[in-house]
Amino acid sequence: MTQGTQGSAPGFVSTDAGPQPPRSWRGGEGACPRSAAVSVGYDIATERELFLLELERLDQLPAKLRLPTRHFACLLVLDGRGTHAAELHRCAANLLGQGATYLSVWGPGCGRIRAMLDDAVLFSETDASEDSIVLTEDHEGAPLEDTLVEFLERSQPASRYLDSCRGALVVTVNAPGWALACREALSDPRGFVAGMALVQD
Repeated sequence: MTQGTQGSAPGFVSTDAGPQPPRSWRGGEGACPRSAAVSVGYDIATERELFLLELERLDQLPAKLRLPTRHFACLLVLDGRGTHAAELHRCAANLLGQGATYLSVWGPGCGRIRAMLDDAVLFSETDASEDSIVLTEDHEGAPLEDTLVEFLERSQPASRYLDSCRGALVVTVNAPGWALACREALSDPRGFVAGMALVQD
């Protein structure tokens, strides 16, 4: 993991389950807008509610995500080879403005996307300090499953936001197959991480 630039991010390490997230945010209950983030799981290890947002286009990212957490970690899953810089900068500014403290990206061209995320963070966080820096990461060449384990286990923000980062959001763009894989991982995070560890041993 490498540092992008300044912002905020909270950590985790508690193994207590803590309170379960509100049922109103659980996935599969009632109709929700196409571009609405849906709660699909809860990670007892990090005490984070896990959200999935499936978009057809990056510009569909809502101006208000309405996540029930002040700060959150975010993983973008997309084919970034044709993504325009202006579109990505707007997306990054949107996420940062809504409390993203850790930005990660996976998919073809993700190294290029990460560089643009760094630019957006530098532009929006010019006066941030080391304890409030927004971290960025790309997973060029890594399998999606390994990236999801990394995101669940090690998407720890800067120290200022350790107590307020209680959500993790995965955003997929025009990728139903990838979205399904993400949903399966987020719906049972500890089972997914344990299963991946067995496969790699």
